[in-house]
Amino acid sequence: MTTRPPASVPLDAGSPGSVLAEGPPRLRPVPTIAMICALATVVCVLCALLVDVPVARLALQTPPDLRAIAQVFSDIGLSGYMLGLSGLIAAAAFLTLRRYRSHKRRSLLRLLGERAFFVFAAVALSGIAVQIIKHVVGRARPKAIGSLDAFHFDLFSIKASLASFPSGHSTSIFALAAALGLIAPRLRVPAFGLAMLVALARVVLAAHYASDIVAGATLGVVTTLAIAGVFANRSIAFTRRDGVVRLKGRGVIWSALRLRACGTGQAA
Repeated sequence: MTTRPPASVPLDAGSPGSVLAEGPPRLRPVPTIAMICALATVVCVLCALLVDVPVARLALQTPPDLRAIAQVFSDIGLSGYMLGLSGLIAAAAFLTLRRYRSHKRRSLLRLLGERAFFVFAAVALSGIAVQIIKHVVGRARPKAIGSLDAFHFDLFSIKASLASFPSGHSTSIFALAAALGLIAPRLRVPAFGLAMLVALARVVLAAHYASDIVAGATLGVVTTLAIAGVFANRSIAFTRRDGVVRLKGRGVIWSALRLRACGTGQAA
């Protein structure tokens, strides 16, 4: 019985030996960002007017067991591990480049490093943006709804109790989901599914109003798309052609991993 050899890693015909072939069209950042912002603004306003207060009052009555589960999901939205892991992968990939002479292997490591750096930049820059906005806006958290209503704003406040809008956890986890969705499309659905659970957990814990998580999710996604556009202009992880941002070497890393796994299996 004969076995079919694994498919080779795709190469860019325009550059012999390169593994940085472009993937199919991915997105047009400017119109996509504009559409997302317009839709999110409508949803955010409707949430603020119709949903925020009744849902917040309900969240304050959440049973302890449900709060414990919500806290687990909430912690997934902390950006520390996202920055640490992506930064470590990027640094390791770029530092390891010097050890190899193979053009193909160096190209793969460079591509891996660029993608990890993209994830790091998306989470870091969206995190900085959300911290600035929430302390400028100074919206009171749902936990204080008994004394401060949902439309209480204390501009330029540094108090954590007045930093409800937008949700920082939602911003970070949606930035991560959007970044993973761009560089690894097969992870898009589970990544955004997890992001929604994290955002909802913040509401269950009465840490944020519904409009806060909508704004945070929007900020995370929009920041990530904007960074993808900037990176594409510099051919970092993405390329741009005719206004369309494309992922460099789509499927290349997965193909290389499959090849390595098959080679290891045959050697065993």
